[in-house]
Amino acid sequence: MSAAAADEAGFARARMTIDLARLRQNWQTVRARAVPARCGAVVKHDAYGLGLEPVTAALAAAGCDLFWTASLPEALRVRALAPAADVLALEGLAGAPPAAFAAARILPVLAGWNEAVAAAQAGLPVAVMVDGGLCRLGLTDGEMARLAAGEGLPRRPDIRAFVTQLAHFADPRSGAAKAQLARVRAAVAPFGPGIPLSLCSSAGLFAPPEGGFGEMVRSGSALYGVQTALPLVHPVDPVVAVDAPVLRVAGVPAGTPVGYEGATVTQRESRIATLAIGYGDGLPRTLGCGRGHVMVNGRPAPFMGRLSMGLSMVDVTGLAVQPGGRAEIVGPAQSLEALAEAGGTIANALMTGLARALPRLWTGG
Repeated sequence: MSAAAADEAGFARARMTIDLARLRQNWQTVRARAVPARCGAVVKHDAYGLGLEPVTAALAAAGCDLFWTASLPEALRVRALAPAADVLALEGLAGAPPAAFAAARILPVLAGWNEAVAAAQAGLPVAVMVDGGLCRLGLTDGEMARLAAGEGLPRRPDIRAFVTQLAHFADPRSGAAKAQLARVRAAVAPFGPGIPLSLCSSAGLFAPPEGGFGEMVRSGSALYGVQTALPLVHPVDPVVAVDAPVLRVAGVPAGTPVGYEGATVTQRESRIATLAIGYGDGLPRTLGCGRGHVMVNGRPAPFMGRLSMGLSMVDVTGLAVQPGGRAEIVGPAQSLEALAEAGGTIANALMTGLARALPRLWTGG
């Protein structure tokens, strides 16, 4: 293997490892939990950064036949790997011609009234996003009434599903979520029975709202082992691990400034390790100066000083570590959620940021 190939594989720098066997196990868990509803995999934004092609291929081989993407380009990539699956684009038409969706049998989830008009004119099968309180995408209460009446439309659209996203998705049994769900159910009632309704994502799958989660469920975070409703823990396993090489270990006296502007000063004689990972690799710059840590041989090593673009320093005093070793950033000893909390962000934001920046290795394929 050449030096360039080794670096690309992640041996010379920080890397993300993605366990496709665990992904498939998580799929079996969420699919069983969804019964009798139909469960689909959310693979938007490059499968949360974990690679749309390998993730889709693994899930399709495990029996997934329903995929939720962000856009038409993503949906077309899924269609190439899962020719018989149902594929939806959550951002709607987004300016693309309806004929492009029809040709590939992609269902756009209509994002607004203008898209309802365009789809009706084209006779395009669609799903409809119902804006029940997130004020993001979808048809308002008034537009849903117009849609049901066919007002201002050349024909009534061919609606295959209704979808909503809860503003309080992590607590679908909350009062706010109950109010939104009631509003959505009232909006779709004039269309009569027979059109599937998708009310919940991963959190709602494990804590269903009153009345259930509908006939279709969208599972994203749970598939990738991300906990989005803590302290409630979902019975899924982490799919992602991140580690980084140790470039240097230096013994320094008490009173030594560490990092830019000397933001941290050692309080005792210390050993400081420099890791080949920084904010340019997807770590939040809010880490550092004692906020957050990595794991070295199963023990925490706190961040020292401010993170640099491609480097970070950690306190390894008393730990057996030398240059050439590796530190666990995310893995069995430190969860994605714990590091995200230390950095003042959420697990999915941390995971997608790391995935965009780091070499990715897929195992268990």
